Amino acid sequence: MKKGIDVSKWQGTINWQSVAADGVEFAMIRLGYGTKNGGAPDPKFRQNMESALAAGIDAGVYFYGTAVTEEAARAEAHFVLTALEPWRGRLAYPVAYDAEDSAQETLTKNKLTAVIAAFCDTVRAAGWYPMVYSSRYWLENKIHPAQIRADVWLAQWAQEATYAGEYGIWQCSDSAAVRGIAGNVDLDIAYEDYPARIRDGGYNGFGKRDPLAEIPEWARKSVRWAVENGILQGGTEGLMPEAACTRQEMCVFLKRLYDLTQI
Repeated sequence: MKKGIDVSKWQGTINWQSVAADGVEFAMIRLGYGTKNGGAPDPKFRQNMESALAAGIDAGVYFYGTAVTEEAARAEAHFVLTALEPWRGRLAYPVAYDAEDSAQETLTKNKLTAVIAAFCDTVRAAGWYPMVYSSRYWLENKIHPAQIRADVWLAQWAQEATYAGEYGIWQCSDSAAVRGIAGNVDLDIAYEDYPARIRDGGYNGFGKRDPLAEIPEWARKSVRWAVENGILQGGTEGLMPEAACTRQEMCVFLKRLYDLTQI
């Protein structure tokens, strides 16, 4: 678990060195908010990003969405993607869509899910790691989280999270005290190692690591062939190296059998 906060212009000028000294390991920083033209930047976004990174704090961003159509959500996503260009290879936490606006509250569950998915799919297609932020109530009653290809950032201000679904970050308080910030601030706990996941997966502008790099050389070519042809699916942890006949050995067998048919 890692301790984090989320901030916007409402926290004013932040002393990020003091924040880091208080044990904060990551920060979700508001990039902006939705408008009829796509979006507008948070006035403190650039300053917060530069200062947090300079203090050694890993950063992600969130965008307060107001879209009520899929087209508008994609416009919001394009605004975010343009604003993120200077931060390629520097953002170790996700790009989150904040779904809680009163205009979205009137949408049906299917419609709101489609709106959020449109934003997240656009972000993912551009190589960034998407996430959806919302309250426990919205996640349970207004959204189908399983239909969105994005991690969940749960907002539930309580001693214990009671949301039954999966989530990678929990916003557990809106009234934490952190050195370097005047007044209260939201407190978050990350349960996933997002820096490793994002870097290893090649998201957010980081160079992508070969997922087959740890497979023995004698099997790598065959495993790659099996993956590319849809014979083997899933991560390399599914290769079952302790089995009597491992999956990588089966890939070698199938590849050799295939090669024989090509002679």
